Parts: sequence; C-alpha cells; structure tokens
Amino acid sequence: MNNLSKMNFRLQCLADFIALLLSFSISFFWRFKSPRIPIIGRGFYIPGAYANLLPAVVILYLMIAYFSLSRENYIHRSIGYEIASVTKTDVALVILMIVYFFFTRSSVLYSRAFIAFFGVLFWITDFLLRLLMRIVILPNRKKSAEQMIVIGDLETVKERLPVIDDPSDWRVHVCGIVITDQDMKGEYIDGTEVIANVSDMREVLQSAAADSVVLLPSKGQNIDAGSVSDMAPDLQTLKAGSGAAVASASAGAGSVAAPGSLGAKAGSGAAPGGYNIRELATFMHDCGKTVRVDFSQYEVIRDANFTLDRVGSCDVVTYSPVETPGIRYRIFKKIFDVVLSILLMPLLGIVWILSAIFLNIESKGPVIMSRVRVGKNGRRFNQYRFRVLRMDAEERIREGKNPKTVWGRFLSFSHLDRLPLILNVFLTDMSFVGPHAASLTRYLNYGSERRKNLCVTPGITGYWAFVKDENTIAHKERAYVTNWGYLKDIALLAEFLVRYISGTLPRKYDNGQIREEIRMIAIYEEEHEPLQYDHSFYQAPTGIGVSCYHFFKRLLDIVISLVAIIVLSPLFLVLMILVMGTDGGSPFYAHSRIGKNGRRIHVYKFRTMRTDAGDLKKLLTPKQLEQYQREFKIDNDPRITKIGNFLRRTSLDELPQLFNILGGSLSFVGPRPIVEEETHIYGKDIGKLLSVKPGLTGYWQAYARNNATYESGERQQMEMYYIEHASMGLDCKIVLKTFSSVAKETGAQ
Repeated sequence: MNNLSKMNFRLQCLADFIALLLSFSISFFWRFKSPRIPIIGRGFYIPGAYANLLPAVVILYLMIAYFSLSRENYIHRSIGYEIASVTKTDVALVILMIVYFFFTRSSVLYSRAFIAFFGVLFWITDFLLRLLMRIVILPNRKKSAEQMIVIGDLETVKERLPVIDDPSDWRVHVCGIVITDQDMKGEYIDGTEVIANVSDMREVLQSAAADSVVLLPSKGQNIDAGSVSDMAPDLQTLKAGSGAAVASASAGAGSVAAPGSLGAKAGSGAAPGGYNIRELATFMHDCGKTVRVDFSQYEVIRDANFTLDRVGSCDVVTYSPVETPGIRYRIFKKIFDVVLSILLMPLLGIVWILSAIFLNIESKGPVIMSRVRVGKNGRRFNQYRFRVLRMDAEERIREGKNPKTVWGRFLSFSHLDRLPLILNVFLTDMSFVGPHAASLTRYLNYGSERRKNLCVTPGITGYWAFVKDENTIAHKERAYVTNWGYLKDIALLAEFLVRYISGTLPRKYDNGQIREEIRMIAIYEEEHEPLQYDHSFYQAPTGIGVSCYHFFKRLLDIVISLVAIIVLSPLFLVLMILVMGTDGGSPFYAHSRIGKNGRRIHVYKFRTMRTDAGDLKKLLTPKQLEQYQREFKIDNDPRITKIGNFLRRTSLDELPQLFNILGGSLSFVGPRPIVEEETHIYGKDIGKLLSVKPGLTGYWQAYARNNATYESGERQQMEMYYIEHASMGLDCKIVLKTFSSVAKETGAQ
C-alpha cells in the first residue's frame, strides 16, 4: 500500500470509527432510557452487557475495514459508490455481530431493537461523516496540502504535470513550475504559474513558500550509477497523482530522494535541461525541502506494475508481471486455504481409510499416487491423488478390460480421487482457487502469455475446471490473475460446488490421466522391486500356533492404528505446523526401507532434519561422515533441527508410521526397518531378519535403542533374539518397555 492509499484508508476508518461510537451510544440510550436496571428475563436485558459488546464490535469493524475498504480515490468517489461502500460495511458488521452472538451464546443478553436501530443509525451517520470529511478536505486542498514545485524542460513538464497534479491525490498541490530549457517566467501552464527559469531558480526556490520540489529528468538524461543511500537512509515510495512514479527519502528537516539508484550523472556537467540533478537535489536538501525525482523516463519495462523496494541494502525498482494484490487479500487467501484444508482433513482421512481397504482388496498397491506438476513461476511439486487404476492396468487395457478398480470408478465418477489435493493446499504448493497446475510436458509447450498466468499459486479449481477450450481458459485465467479478489475466489468455489452437486463438472478421469497413472504405476513397481537375496539360509516356522499369532497380531495392528490415528489427529496437526514452521519444508519424510520378504517400503516420519540434509559433505565433518558410513547414524547430528531433536528424543517423529501399520507394511512390534545398505551387515542372517514384518518398536528399540550398535554386534543379536522368541507375551512386554524407555529417553539420539 502506497502513502496515498494509507491516508485514504485512515480517513475512512476515522469517519467509520466516530460513526460507530456515536451510533452505539445513541442506540444504547434510546433503548435503555430508563435509569432503572431491569431484571434479566423475557423481554428484559442487562445494559451492563453492552460494555462487553462494544470492544467486540470495534474488533469486528477493524476486520471488515482491513479486508474490504477501498483505498483508492476517496475524495472524488461518486455518491453511488460511497453508498455501496457504506452499505457493504454496515451489512457486514451487523452479520458478524449476529455470528458473534451465536458462537458466544449471548443473544439473550441483547435487544433485537438495539441491533436494528444501531444498523440503521450507523449507516446514516457513517455516510454523512464520510461526505463531511470530503467536504472539509476538498476546499482546503490548496491551502493545507503539500505545496510542490515542478522542475523540468517544457516538453517533459507538459507531459507529466497532469499526472503529478492529479486531483485524486489530495495530499499535494503544484504551486509553481520551473522551466529549464526556456525563459517562460510569469507565464502559465495548465493554470500553474512558471515562477523561475534555469538562471535564477536557485534564488527563487530558496525563498519560495513550498514544501517540496519534483525533478523531472529529460528524455535521454544520464543517470548516476551511485546509490542514493549516501544522501538519505530511508527509501520510501510515493506515487504522486495517478501515475507519476517518484522516489523520496527523509533526511533532517527536509528530505532528498532518487529512484532507487537513480540520479543525474555526477561530474557530467549540466543535463540537457540545463541543470545537474544531483547538485540541485543536494542544494534543495540543504534548504530543508523535500526532493522527489521522477524516474518514469528510466523505466526498464514499459506499462508494467512497479514498486520501489530494497533487497538487502540495495535500492531496486520492482516490476511485477501482474498487479500485486494487497496484503489484506494475501492474508485472507492464505488463512482461508489453511483453515479450509484443516476442516477437510477428517473427510480426507475417512476416504483414505476406505480407499486403503477397498483398493488393496481388489488390487494391492499404493493408495495415493503422486505426479509432478508445475506450480507458481515454474516450481515443480508432487501433486497427490488417490489411485484409480489396478496395478495390472496396462495388461487389462491390452485385453480390452476395464483398467479401473471398482472403488476407483467411484472415486473418478465422484471426483473424490482429487481429494488428496488438500494436502498440496496445506503444504502451500496449491490454493483452492487459481490457474491450472500443468504437467511438465504441457508447461514446456506453453507460450509466454500462458506461462505468465502461473505467476500465482495454481488452484484445485478455477475457470479451467468449467471450460474445455484452451484459448478460453487462457483468457479467463489472465483475467483472474490480473484482477484478484477474495469475492471472486468465493464465487468460483460456489460455482464449483453447484456444478459438483448438479453433476455438471466437465472434466473427469480422461485417457490422458489414465496413461499418466499407468506410467506412475510402472515407476512405482520398478522402485519397489523386492530385494534379491538367498532365501535358502532360513525357513520361517509354520503351524497353527504361528498362523494364529500372525492373524491376531495383524487384527490388533489395524484396530489400534485406526483408533490412534483418529485420537491423535490434533497432535498430528500441531506437529505438522511446528515442523513446517522451522524452515517451510514438508512436514513428512518418506524413507525407503526393506520390509518383509525383501519388499521395498516407504516408512513415513515427521521430518526432523534440515531440507538440505542430503548434502553430507557440506554439513558433516570427515569424522561424522565416517561414522555415518559405518553406523548410518551420527552423534550430535548437525542436520537435525531443534524441533526435530525433540521429536527424536520423544520418538514422536515416528507417529506417521501409524499409517504404515494400517496399510500393512509395518507392525507395531518387530525388528527395526533397515535400509538396503544395512542388509550386508547381517550376512546370511538377512533371510531370518526379513522373514518377519518390521515394527514401529521392537526388542532393540525398547531395551537398548542407540546404546547397542552394529559395530559391537549387539543390535544384530537383539533382532535375532526377537525373531526366535516372537509371541504375544513378548510383544506386550516390548510395548510396555518402549513407553518406559521413551519417558526416560533411554538411548535417545
């Protein structure tokens, strides 16, 4: 928000706030004109409760003002626009008051007549005060506004004067002009007097009754390569009028400014306009005047949105591909995305559990498939969707059979296969509303205009979800990104829901998506090809007792993990936010491990390391690198974050493995899941280790954790002991011992 927008916003807030207090007070005295305090009951209310209501109403108004008040052209708005603005503010305030009464269950304390009278009175008072504010400001604009003198050659002044002396900017008034390439003293340009020429301008400017000067460099005038920071420490942005972009910085009684690093070339002599910008700026600065320099002649990109900014300590001019939305809209959109994604998490959890059951009954494989998509400004991310196809889909297509599972047909028909996209929203890769997130191949074939649409975060829905023609989609997406607004987002979401309920969404699971998922299945099967090892060294015991043990163990795994996921879901959410808040990365980490019978599995954990943890040579000392290559663990690992250290010490980092247990790749109790490199350590015993399902906890984790190492051989011995003596009794002892070890942080690392 530039300075003019701030002033417009503050003036409206001032009028609204006075109107709110005045209306609230009058409404209260009108409703409770009796000096007696009535007894609460049917038709009676406690006046003292209104003392608690007033702060709430003020807070509700501030929320409305921040998100809805227009900051533009406050003084010259039409009466109709002002009526609409006041009406929107008034209606929103009354609605939020009713919502406040509902959630606080306090409606019985307040009079409906008071609310109605307050709403009407606030509208009338606010409208009159806003008009009064404008009536007071307009006549005094030339008297109380900042008096400004414009300096430049005749051609430039004629071109830029209407822009600088724009009536919408009520803060400034051009009181004089200095023409530097002609002697026009005493003449008028657009009703403003020329008060000096280049020969006497210093004397005139020194004594002129003006607050500031605006320097207009001529076309082709050289620019000083030095930074303005040696003249003034604080760079600010001011847009005088409707488009005269200038830079200013305060210093002492006055201030001097240049557009970032822009200024006249020092030592180059007089500029084409007959004066040196830096020398004149310094002179006016010493006279206590504010100095502004128009940099429109030096725009690098024509007709682009620009702002003055500072990167580090470097002054820069920023050109945005589209008009950047206000901070209030960005905050609203971010809060809306996070809150709605959190509210939809339970629905995702239910569909996820059902999908895990039905998909694995018909065609065992991953429940969620990820595919590479292109997001904001070309960022690649993994987009999540439920699996729809059978694992042998390609073979079934060749045989002329339906490649989809029965559950997959329901998911694609109902569009619930896209429900995991809310994970992408929560992880900030996507938004609920935005342009289409294209595949990498499709993105590379986009033209520059279509790629420009992805200067904002892509959405789960948008115009692309309702339209088939690509040219129409590109046109509508451009209209969306160039004219953002939360009301437009809400309207698009409402249209999506109406179309979803009515079954008129045009896009379903098409042939292109089928081919893409088949490729993802092929990649998955290649990555999950079982480990090759000699199975002849160990034969797992069989029998009725062993079968019953495994049956009841699996049954308990399903029931307990399902209950634990539901009960611990609030804790999951808190830990996800804490992990993401550390460095902004994904809260989860999937590590490839070797499971039962050598099957490759992905074990899920809360991420405890930095996002650049894979760069071992950068982060580890030679001694630590040697230990990692030997033990696959490091003492005092520098890659671990602070929250990660806490999660590891308390073993909370392993909570996401509940989903592994529910899916069947892990059990609650079993050997520690190992990486492929660790299989060589066990030698011939690897077949014995992989004959059972790995566990969330186990004999080694419960009784030793990191106190027993591979180097000493104790860890291998403990894992073999569990496999030889596995039973329900031993599993119960291990679970109880695990809680004790976690509480005492025994062997934690």
